[in-house]
Amino acid sequence: MLQPAAVDAVRLPYMYCLLCAISKALCLLQLALCGQDPETALNSALASVNFYLQQQQLYFEFREAQLQKKINKVQEACKKKLQEVHTGYTAVSERTRFSLHTDALRSSDICASNLSGAVLVEQ
Repeated sequence: MLQPAAVDAVRLPYMYCLLCAISKALCLLQLALCGQDPETALNSALASVNFYLQQQQLYFEFREAQLQKKINKVQEACKKKLQEVHTGYTAVSERTRFSLHTDALRSSDICASNLSGAVLVEQ
């Protein structure tokens, strides 16, 4: 069994390390407060955090506006291209319809001329 003097000798280094750690923490706390009372230091920290959050919010709003402009630009380009394709399709459709109508008229003229020719031959 250890005697009291021996126990203190064993505990002393640990207690010293603990006191050093507490002392360092107090020094850091005092350095962080810079001679201000804790309420002032915490208010300053809160203001800093709020400023940072506002800056992040502004950045995200700015970025969102940039991306929205880019999306609008791409949409306009797509609408323009779609309009061009639609116009081309309409023109081709109209030409095809006209061509089919012309072919139908020619075939009816040919049939009519063949019939009138046949009628003329019979007469």
